[in-house]
Amino acid sequence: MATARSDLVESSVTLLPAAPGLILDAEHVVEADLPVPSGKIVISGPADYPSQEKFFSVLPGLYRARVSYVPAGPPSVDWNDHEYGEHYRYVVELWPVAASAGVEVLRQGASVWDG
Repeated sequence: MATARSDLVESSVTLLPAAPGLILDAEHVVEADLPVPSGKIVISGPADYPSQEKFFSVLPGLYRARVSYVPAGPPSVDWNDHEYGEHYRYVVELWPVAASAGVEVLRQGASVWDG
């Protein structure tokens, strides 16, 4: 998975007790298994320095991760207006599951990459 822009992107990560409903205005939605045997999740972006990652703890086990691309305007902080691509808010939702289900595209958005 990749973002639609090579720039600052808004995102959120939420831990839930069970699978949520789909976000109605999300243009692209994909799910995958996320094994967390240590109970520790690290979140960082490709341009983050080692000190910029975020850590949080969950119960060890298997989780389902859903990423929804929700249309958005430019972020409220500085961003590079010379970069191409649409602005989206990336909503990541995690919840515990009992069995693996693989990767599943729940809603296919338009492709923004040429290649």
